[in-house]
Amino acid sequence: MIWNGGLNPVERTDMNYQESRLQQACVTWFRYQYPHMAFLLWHPKNEGNGDQVAGARAKAEGVVPGVPDLILAIPSVCHCMLCVEMKTPKGRQSESQRKYQAYAETATAEYHVVRDINTFQDVVMQYLSQVPTDILQRLLDLHRSIEKADMYREKTKLQKLLKKNGNRRTT
Repeated sequence: MIWNGGLNPVERTDMNYQESRLQQACVTWFRYQYPHMAFLLWHPKNEGNGDQVAGARAKAEGVVPGVPDLILAIPSVCHCMLCVEMKTPKGRQSESQRKYQAYAETATAEYHVVRDINTFQDVVMQYLSQVPTDILQRLLDLHRSIEKADMYREKTKLQKLLKKNGNRRTT
C-alpha cells in the first residue's frame, strides 16, 4: 500500500473532497467577479490516475510534482504570477509542494496556502490591486471585443436557423 501521510484512505479522500469543493467555490467566485480574467486563472491538471504508463507520459510532457492548485497568470508590479495551494484547515503541504513554493517565490511568484474562500478573496483582491492598470484595461477591452464577436456569431447562427425554418424575422 502507498504511504498516504498517516491517514486512512477514507480520511484522505474526505480531505481531497474538501479541498476540491473549496477550489471549485474559489474558481466560481473568481469567474463571476472577474470574467475578463477567467481564462488566466487555471488549474494545472497534475493529479495522477495510478496508471504507470500515463504517469511516465505526463512526466515526459512536463508534469512536475508540487505544482499549486491554481495559478493566476497575470503579472503584478512585484510578482510574475499568483500561485494558490488549497488546503483543509488541518492540511499540510507535501515536501514537493514546499519545494515548488521555494522555486516559485525565488522566481518572483507570489505564493499562498489558502484554507477558506474568504482568504482566497482577500489574496486575489490584494494581488490584483498591484497589477498595473494598463494590463487590467487591456484584459477588459479584449474580453469585451471577444464577447461582442461571440454575440455577433450567435446572432448570425440564429438568423440562419430562422431562415432555414422559414421564419425570416430577425431581431
